[in-house]
Amino acid sequence: VADGSYRLSGSSKFGSNNRYAPFWSVGLGYNLHNEEFIKKLGWVNTLRLRGSYGYTGSVKFAAYQAVSTYHYSADYLHYAGVGAVPYAMSNPDLTWQTTKKLNFGLTSSFFGDRLNVNFDIYNEVTDDMLIDVSLPPSSGASTVKNNFGKQESNGFEFDLWGKIIRKNGWEWNLSVNGLHSKTTIKNISDALKRQNKENSVVNTETIPRIEYREGESPTAIYAVRSAGIDPASGEEIFIKQDGTYTYTYDASDKVVVGDTNPWMQGSFSSLLTYKQFSLNLTFSYRFGGDLYNSTRMSKIENIDPKRNADVRAFSERWKQAGDVVPYLNISKTGGQTYTYSDRFVEKDNELYLSSARLQYNVPDSWVKSAGLQKLYVSLGVSDLFRLTSAKYEMGTSYPYSRSMDISVSVTF
Repeated sequence: VADGSYRLSGSSKFGSNNRYAPFWSVGLGYNLHNEEFIKKLGWVNTLRLRGSYGYTGSVKFAAYQAVSTYHYSADYLHYAGVGAVPYAMSNPDLTWQTTKKLNFGLTSSFFGDRLNVNFDIYNEVTDDMLIDVSLPPSSGASTVKNNFGKQESNGFEFDLWGKIIRKNGWEWNLSVNGLHSKTTIKNISDALKRQNKENSVVNTETIPRIEYREGESPTAIYAVRSAGIDPASGEEIFIKQDGTYTYTYDASDKVVVGDTNPWMQGSFSSLLTYKQFSLNLTFSYRFGGDLYNSTRMSKIENIDPKRNADVRAFSERWKQAGDVVPYLNISKTGGQTYTYSDRFVEKDNELYLSSARLQYNVPDSWVKSAGLQKLYVSLGVSDLFRLTSAKYEMGTSYPYSRSMDISVSVTF
């Protein structure tokens, strides 16, 4: 099997020199199930190898980024009329943000379609990313859009489902899917580098601000490494970038200490049916990622002792020489500024029952006697339970909420 596509797209959002761009894709497939040596197996219904390569573009940004625009205001009123200041600088060479994606996959079904397996592996490169480039103040504008960014993503995904039981009115179907994806920033602009420096020194928010650094993940967590609380003094021991120890917090010592992007995430579900009843359970999972536990930092360590607090705010902090504890002396906390260390970075592994639904299909003989065609009654619950490795604060912060619903569906 072979297919392909080609198109020429144009948009006035881009510079006058690069309004149009060609985009194309090609794909190949090999139906192994049509080969005689596969047919002889008897239990293979579909076995297809496939591959594709595509070149696409994006226009998901505000208009007029490539033309000079001015802002008129009564604030600039003078004897000759209303004045204007530059709002955006032109860039006639601004071109499309493009993505090149290479994909290989497998589509298969076995045992009379009772078992289905799909698998894909991909590599994706986004080039000519539209980001801001710094301009001197004398130009009248601080930045101009340009094609300087680049990032690369790769990973794999799978989908597996099967009919486990189909007998005597019972039917049980199971399915599971998963996605592993990793993204690396290849290039960023000077303006974004300047923003990174500004974000790095901000210390008034409960979690560190996001930073985008070349060679790292866009979801990386940046903080200063910590050797814990010194039992002798109650001070936190910070680890500088050169590996030396210090009691002094310095934002320039921030390094990657985790990544909020999980190594694997997905869901699995179970559908059990018996005659008129059906029970559908859907679980979601993720593992291999990290989180910055802001509630531990802001509600347990950095608290006002005159207000209500978690008991750990007093029982697990340093009080006297020799204490081996996870939290600072209360005299060192309680302000409106924070120090971001990896003491509060935790593994974010999670399994939760995202939804459960019990449904009863009223028999057709009963429904039709009432002048109806179909009648379903169901009871649903969401977030019934959640297992997680992260130590969320208890009592004042809820990472999820449980809900319940009863529904009736009628077809006339």
